[in-house]
Amino acid sequence: MRSVMFVRGLLAITLLVALGALQGCGEKDQSESKTATVSKEDVKKEAKEAYDTTKTYTQEQMKAFREQMETRLAGYKKEIDQLRGKLGRGCEDES
Repeated sequence: MRSVMFVRGLLAITLLVALGALQGCGEKDQSESKTATVSKEDVKKEAKEAYDTTKTYTQEQMKAFREQMETRLAGYKKEIDQLRGKLGRGCEDES
């Protein structure tokens, strides 16, 4: 049983190493053949787009978090009211 698991593990590691080696082979040829010209305006435009996207995402996350916390708070308030009700009834029953 252990030998089967060892062989499978060894095959998996070999496969991962082979895939990593194959992936790295073509990158150098492609990057050397491309000569990219990036202007200052292109960089500014992409930076602004990234900023706007990040801002929108952050606002959405904050809104979702706020709604989640408001829901939890409402649940806690309801639970507190129920406990207060039980406490009030408990004191009346003992009298």
